[in-house]
Amino acid sequence: MTWYRVSKRNTAKKERHYKHAGMKAEKLFTGAAPAMPAAAAGRAAGIQRKAAIASETNPLEDEVDEKAHRRIMRMPESPFIQRKCAACEKEEQVQRKPLASFIQKTQQPLLQRRWKMMPRSGTNPLNRGGQTDEQLLEDGFKEICPRASRSGNFITIAPGTSPAARTAGCDCLDVIDRSVGGLLATDPEVQVEPFGWSNTRVGSGGARVSVRHPEDPFSWGYWTGTTSTHPSETRHLKPFWQTLAHEICGHVAAFVRSGGGAAGARGVGTGHNVAIAGENTVAAEHGVTTDEQRGMDMTSGGTPLAGHRGESFLQAVVNDFDHTMDTLPASTTGVVSSLVNTVRTTAATAGLDMLMQVEGFATVNEGGLTLAASRAANVRAEIERALTAAGILLTAAGASRFSTDLASLSPGFSYPLTSDAGRVVKVYLFHQPHSAGP
Repeated sequence: MTWYRVSKRNTAKKERHYKHAGMKAEKLFTGAAPAMPAAAAGRAAGIQRKAAIASETNPLEDEVDEKAHRRIMRMPESPFIQRKCAACEKEEQVQRKPLASFIQKTQQPLLQRRWKMMPRSGTNPLNRGGQTDEQLLEDGFKEICPRASRSGNFITIAPGTSPAARTAGCDCLDVIDRSVGGLLATDPEVQVEPFGWSNTRVGSGGARVSVRHPEDPFSWGYWTGTTSTHPSETRHLKPFWQTLAHEICGHVAAFVRSGGGAAGARGVGTGHNVAIAGENTVAAEHGVTTDEQRGMDMTSGGTPLAGHRGESFLQAVVNDFDHTMDTLPASTTGVVSSLVNTVRTTAATAGLDMLMQVEGFATVNEGGLTLAASRAANVRAEIERALTAAGILLTAAGASRFSTDLASLSPGFSYPLTSDAGRVVKVYLFHQPHSAGP
């Protein structure tokens, strides 16, 4: 039988000691119980006797206190930390593995959502505005989808909800991203070229997009289509991001959405329509109206449309002609040099023979159409001289590279010793005959 005592001396403190020592606070000793009187034994079965209050100098309680104190004093002073057994640690590591595996799998698609920025081929004197190629591409991608950002030499498309105003652009990039590792074997590549013709090469091995540098004297443009409110095709210049959108959300997305089939990046049957529609969808999110959007190439039945068929072109301006004069201004040198480099580079990188056209402008009061034609003829002569000096033929596929020169009237009046935007010559580069014309 076990006997218990209750002490009025520091009971709470002792209970804490006993707990640390691994002992029961209320248990004082074990052994045979002292003999009970017979009368008391008869009452014990039904009535529990009130516990006696022990003396403050009880030797048995002092002995228990001493043992607990010695055991506590042997414990280290640093906070008590129980070390896990080897089997417990191994079990916990096994339990953690599925979680780590899950985290890795959820992050993997993000690592594939990127475009690798490739260096330029050869030297490039551009970047006069201070932006690097990587910064230009980052800005262009962000215009298409704000979820794009630059990390090292990659453009990464972060997962998430697309802004309402950029749904089409983000969806286009997401569609391409999901094809990486499948239809596209590797990360798609993109680069800025100084003088080449923007183009896309895409197949099962991957995609590579080249876009012309926006600081070049030649700006990108396209022919609009016709609508009920816009009955005539017109030339329309476009910003860098729209050129990027045509190649990515037009050509690459067309290839991916077709499953890599016959429609491909350019389109079969309806020609360039698929890529043009992709560009126009992104342009509409930026406020480009239907009248200003790019025209289609063919009818839905595959018949070529009349006119310019939405073809793209490059345009540069030779400005600052003097009042009533056709003498070539200083700006001619930069335009002609860029033209020669473009013809050479495009033939080497895209296999295209560039065609060209010159259009002169003059106001009525300084010489009208006659002066405009003379200015155009002088610029064309300088271009022919430079092409010949560079060893580039003035013919392509047995025909002249030049379409008929154009002469146009500028609005308003010109005055001596002033600058006037109407005293210019525009130079156009294109690669299909149907792009020619005013």
